[in-house]
Amino acid sequence: MQMLIVDDEILFVEGLKSDLHWETFGVATVHTAYNIRQAKEIFEAHPIDIMLCDIEMPQGSGLELLTWVREHYPKTESIFLTCHADFKFAQQAIQLGCFDYLLKPVALSQLEEVIVKAKAKINKESELQQYSRYGQFWVQHQPILIERFWLDILHETIPSNLEAIRESAAERNIPFSEEMRFLPVLISVQRFYKELSLRDEKIMEYAIQNSAEEMIVEHKEKGQVLLLGSRNLLAIVSWDQEAEPEMKLLKQKCEAFISSCRQFFYCDISCYIGNRASGVCT
Repeated sequence: MQMLIVDDEILFVEGLKSDLHWETFGVATVHTAYNIRQAKEIFEAHPIDIMLCDIEMPQGSGLELLTWVREHYPKTESIFLTCHADFKFAQQAIQLGCFDYLLKPVALSQLEEVIVKAKAKINKESELQQYSRYGQFWVQHQPILIERFWLDILHETIPSNLEAIRESAAERNIPFSEEMRFLPVLISVQRFYKELSLRDEKIMEYAIQNSAEEMIVEHKEKGQVLLLGSRNLLAIVSWDQEAEPEMKLLKQKCEAFISSCRQFFYCDISCYIGNRASGVCT
């Protein structure tokens, strides 16, 4: 981490810089500034993680500097050191989001403790930001990963045994259990009623895929529709019950989907409903 000490008392700054064992609590570089102008120049040249700052200085107050830092470098944690136990100063500092407010003379052990806490807060926020980025990645890419997972099973890239499927699912953060049951529905495009270029046919296949997801699968968490090529698609429907009415409902969905494709996509579709299977036997 990089630290910046800002104080117009040069001897105090140099003493603080030399007296603290910075490396023991993870500070690699300590920068010094004696006024706001110098502090801003250092901020613009270096990534400052923690700022130790006096409040009352001849060429501008620490509160003014903190206002600027919060606007331009909001991730920097700021700690105030001051000779004045003024409530208004403390109140303003808190409102501006300073990490702590210490009175001079401050014991080195107390200052070290505050710096360690500030560092811990920075590390925690960094972890949360990283997890947030990972979360966004999963939201954006999870459907693609699940589709790849099923295609790998179908093409036997993933061996058709429980342990291999479980490990592959875990690697991709995909929920999996032995109790899960699935019903495959093969969707085959028999013919298009009008002449289509190869590009237009591919676009039509994607449209049919999206329509199948809406009409047959209905909800993303209940299954997925895969493009198999050669005018074939595969709907994998999550199947939690053995009741006959559920199969009847699925047949009705397929019939409605066939009718919809004839009307909107100018093609004849056939749907072949398979047998229930566990993820191991798919």
